[in-house]
Amino acid sequence: RSALDWRRQAVALPPNSAPDQIALAACALKFPELGRAEKALARVNANEQNAIFHEASAELAEARHRPPEAREHWVRAVQLDPQNKNYKVKLAAINLSLSDPEERENARAALQELRSDPAQRSAATRTLITDSASRRNPDEVLRLARELQGYSGAPFQDVLLYLEVLAQMSHPDCHSYLTEAQAKETARPAAP
Repeated sequence: RSALDWRRQAVALPPNSAPDQIALAACALKFPELGRAEKALARVNANEQNAIFHEASAELAEARHRPPEAREHWVRAVQLDPQNKNYKVKLAAINLSLSDPEERENARAALQELRSDPAQRSAATRTLITDSASRRNPDEVLRLARELQGYSGAPFQDVLLYLEVLAQMSHPDCHSYLTEAQAKETARPAAP
């Protein structure tokens, strides 16, 4: 909360810079103070709207349940920073909800490609799991969840996701995997 107060004070000092407004908006979104984020973004001039501005605007639109607006901002963020694969994951995720089957298939293909990048692998795989579940494809959900929990350095939440998938499917491996997951978690070093 103090981070938000600090950002608010920073934008009050001259000069009123676009990066400070965007940082305030990003910080406000985390709390979530959507009105404050919207006001900060509204103060950014059109010629100063960079990829980070569009990222914050997309996240605001998603928080307000405005997928078409969010998609426009993710498209613009990708155009402004085509090397940022996180933006590509977000754009593909939102494209999965489009009514055009070709666009949805292109989004799946993009996510599959992004899975080859170790930095994006988990986010892309989680998005594909959600998509597979919405398409009622339990075999694909199971396959992807198994891969996700098997990634090097997979967080415990991915182990739990796989366990949840096994339980929902009444899979015969559920109990043995639960025992294995408990043993792995017990063996993990405690967080500092």
